[in-house]
Amino acid sequence: MDQPNPEFAKKLLATFQVEADEHLRVMSRGLVELEQASSAAPRNDLLETVFREAHSLKGAARAVNLAEAEVLCRSLEDVFSALKRQALDPTPTLFDLLHSALDALRELLRFSGDVKASAKRASVEELARAIRSHLGRGGGGERTRGGGSRSPPERKGIRARDKFARR
Repeated sequence: MDQPNPEFAKKLLATFQVEADEHLRVMSRGLVELEQASSAAPRNDLLETVFREAHSLKGAARAVNLAEAEVLCRSLEDVFSALKRQALDPTPTLFDLLHSALDALRELLRFSGDVKASAKRASVEELARAIRSHLGRGGGGERTRGGGSRSPPERKGIRARDKFARR
């Protein structure tokens, strides 16, 4: 496979950063509004918006080979999906974690293409693990229909829903 043109890659990364900034702005605003939402209707619309933004940012990160951003966005998608299904309680601790994830994404994007980005990888991976573990934690984690909690499906590099789509 041919190596991408360095000038093209540089322009693509610059375009990605502008797009990513907008996705992060919308998600930040959406999280603040979610924290303040008192009824289900606006909450559902806000969750759909932040989910869509996380999904778009994940795809854009994949296009420019920013695997760490993609992993963190996937974790955010999982949380927003659980919140949409009302399988996860929207606690202050969860919102703090989500805001931290957006801050980490901003930092990662600020250093993308730079040697310093590798220093951010460990903290991003740790944050993604914290988000995923929050999904499986009882009392504020993901709930089953019977009221108990369950762990998210094992991923092993393939999202659970993707395994079934490939059959």
